[in-house]
Amino acid sequence: MTLTLDSGDEVLTYFGLRTFTLSSYLHPGIPGVPPQENIDRGGGDLPNMPFKLSSADPNLCWAECNKTAECLSWAYGKPNCGGDGADALCWLKSTVPNPSNNRCRWSGVEPQPPYTAVKPALNNDRIFLAGWLDQSFWPDGIYTAPGDDALKSDLQAVLDYGLNVVRLHQKVNPERWYYWADKLGIVIFQDAVQKYGGATSATVPYFTSDITAMIEGKYNHPCIVQWTIFNEGDCWGVFNVSDMVDYVRSLDDTRLIDTDSGGGANNYRLADVFDIHDYPNPQQPIPSATQYGMIGEYGGLGAFVSGKEWVDNGCYAYERVDSTYDFAIKYVNLTQMVLANDKYFTSAVIYTQITDVEEECDGYLNYDRTPKWNSTSIQLVYNANQEMINTMP
Repeated sequence: MTLTLDSGDEVLTYFGLRTFTLSSYLHPGIPGVPPQENIDRGGGDLPNMPFKLSSADPNLCWAECNKTAECLSWAYGKPNCGGDGADALCWLKSTVPNPSNNRCRWSGVEPQPPYTAVKPALNNDRIFLAGWLDQSFWPDGIYTAPGDDALKSDLQAVLDYGLNVVRLHQKVNPERWYYWADKLGIVIFQDAVQKYGGATSATVPYFTSDITAMIEGKYNHPCIVQWTIFNEGDCWGVFNVSDMVDYVRSLDDTRLIDTDSGGGANNYRLADVFDIHDYPNPQQPIPSATQYGMIGEYGGLGAFVSGKEWVDNGCYAYERVDSTYDFAIKYVNLTQMVLANDKYFTSAVIYTQITDVEEECDGYLNYDRTPKWNSTSIQLVYNANQEMINTMP
């Protein structure tokens, strides 16, 4: 759309004005599950888990969940079972992980009555966001893309695979990358750069300076709809997390805030997103009246392509698959799990990741940006992604 300014100059608006807000709806609630022996529910732990119980009784763990407001499910570890120690252990959880067989566990789910929850809305229309994690590494320039066409190509690939969002992971990209996201109409979740381990109080002013520069420098790009302050447990422990959320809100009150993608500070239930990480299978994030549910990382499937690895036989993935075809089928199965988890829970999913990197080979694409799939498999993946986007809002 072309606009004429008061000065008489004409400018091209390439993404358009946009809002990204929270839209309320009635969540049907969560059915309770009484204590089940030999069933585990891994992941979604509240901070400082597990803890020791006074005796070997799963009902004690259940009782602790009953009296803990943030607890939605629980798991109990049998003493001296499967290599576990002599203590009876209890894990309280802020979400409802999928059940799995484990002879050393008991678990259960707390019932939740219907309640008001929220979903994201783009320009007042509810939207389901499906995309990938992008660390924006390059095999020749590492942090630097070879040129403008390369920046555009990574974003065009989002659309080519049927997706609509990128979580830019712990990096701030060049202006042209955001220009192309604006122009192509791709939603961006922008991470702050993290201190990856070893954070101290001395980290705080540097981190604060960096996140200020990021928000002030990228504020005018409408593609960015959400700021992610922390990632997992990388560095949030040395911060007053609530104060940092307030600080980011003071810099920009027009965008949503993700306090901590997949980390312990996520359980404080601050800001606008309840964001969990699960590998490889997607679990259920639990939305509330103030936070939508997001799976900030899942998948991590690895099809290692000979001749494309940065280090021969040196690749890692969260789950290795035998062939690129198996990769496509397994990926489609993961999208079906998202659909089965119910649209009332999940509003955004981020697959790890766009490309292989140096020693992590879980990308849609090889590190050199060549595709891993043939046209038939690409169409399968495209259709699966579109089904999530069109079914889940």
